[in-house]
Amino acid sequence: MGNHVGVSGLIPKTYTPEIPSPAELAGSRLLCAKVCDEQPTIKNTLPRRDIAHMAATALGYITWGVDQNANEYGLGDLGGGWPLDLLQIWGSYQKSGSSQDLYAWIHSHIGATGDGNGFSYEDVLADADAWLIAKHMKNNSSDKSLSEAMKEVFKLSETNRIKRFYSDRFHSNGDNLVAAFLTVSEGIDAMGLTNIIATDNLLKMAAHADRLPSRAEAEVIARAYAAFLANPHR
Repeated sequence: MGNHVGVSGLIPKTYTPEIPSPAELAGSRLLCAKVCDEQPTIKNTLPRRDIAHMAATALGYITWGVDQNANEYGLGDLGGGWPLDLLQIWGSYQKSGSSQDLYAWIHSHIGATGDGNGFSYEDVLADADAWLIAKHMKNNSSDKSLSEAMKEVFKLSETNRIKRFYSDRFHSNGDNLVAAFLTVSEGIDAMGLTNIIATDNLLKMAAHADRLPSRAEAEVIARAYAAFLANPHR
């Protein structure tokens, strides 16, 4: 994603602590940082892979967990994951000045390749891979859990990884996805952090938009995303 911004990028000391807790996360943090640092030398060598996006999003999930209910968001989702990607594609729609129906516009651009409107196919896949890897690490902890998780996740095809994310994260239910996104778009309140990071201005910065979507608009955006997850294409 061209101007990808996560909450962790805006307020790093609040979202991603400087001192890992628990301490064993230090190794994962260093590995993710190394992968991000190497991005310029490996960019475009792996088709449809945004490694920096995946690493940053995985770090958020590894740090904050993946245990939220299917119809809720968690702090892990705010590390550059799907909710902020949805806000960013909303910002692209606003800037486009398009007279096209919101659902039709989002549906035509979400999961697209190379159109520069945010939430590309690479972004969708990176978000799915990051969540699946973090989930596998949680369920199968070991000294080599990160590498093992990546091997297991990447055994699946891209299409099946995206569908697996939709199944495991949202129980393949668009209503669950809508409910989780509505809570984000109406103001972050997870773990009582409303007064720290949850302001309209912060979310608008992430979206690169002058306003957040209304409740009805947010539902439309979320349903378009759910439709793509259920039937990934490019």
